Amino acid sequence: MKNYEQMFILNPALDEEAEKALAEKLATVVKNDGGEVLDLKKWGKRRLAYEIKGQIEGSYWVLTFKAPPQVPLELRRIVKITEGFLRDILIDLTDSIKAQKNREIYMKAAEARRTAKALARDREREQKQEAEQQQVETPTED
Repeated sequence: MKNYEQMFILNPALDEEAEKALAEKLATVVKNDGGEVLDLKKWGKRRLAYEIKGQIEGSYWVLTFKAPPQVPLELRRIVKITEGFLRDILIDLTDSIKAQKNREIYMKAAEARRTAKALARDREREQKQEAEQQQVETPTED
């Protein structure tokens, strides 16, 4: 299963219950098709950058979920045919998550290399100091 995020904008004329019903409808589709809803948040009403379907404001929602590949297609279909949705965007987060994990692994490895180099320098410095100390302590024969 892949990770997805869908942001959708609802008509601001809808009441609170109707908005929640539309959002829950999408979450139910995810669950019924074998997916898992990770998060469903309302961002609130905001002014749109430009007019969409005669509206200058919209109610923003974000749905984050894990699902098989056919689920996003079904969600997009539902958004297109259901009254109340102004716009949506659906993003596959799987590659982003993999990239983030790879970045974290790389950063940990780089930190480990820096630590190893610092320890090696410290060890070398200590050995040098011990060698100098031994030279000072051993008397030279004249």
